[in-house]
Amino acid sequence: MKIKIFILTFIIIYLLLSLPIMFGFGWSVDWVQGATFFQKMKVHVVEGLFSYWIPKILIAGVAGILISIKAGGK
Repeated sequence: MKIKIFILTFIIIYLLLSLPIMFGFGWSVDWVQGATFFQKMKVHVVEGLFSYWIPKILIAGVAGILISIKAGGK
């Protein structure tokens, strides 16, 4: 198993699984009047990365292991 491939695959899969939530699919956020664009973006990114983190870690971990084992066999 190649650790670099595992880590890279894990990060890419985790981010791909986080993208729908970062783009606001699934729920809407009520904003306070006067919230800046950067405050809104920060909330979307943080919510996207940290919501449903257990299933995303499991899926990304399994995918990382499978891909790194497959790459290690070459």
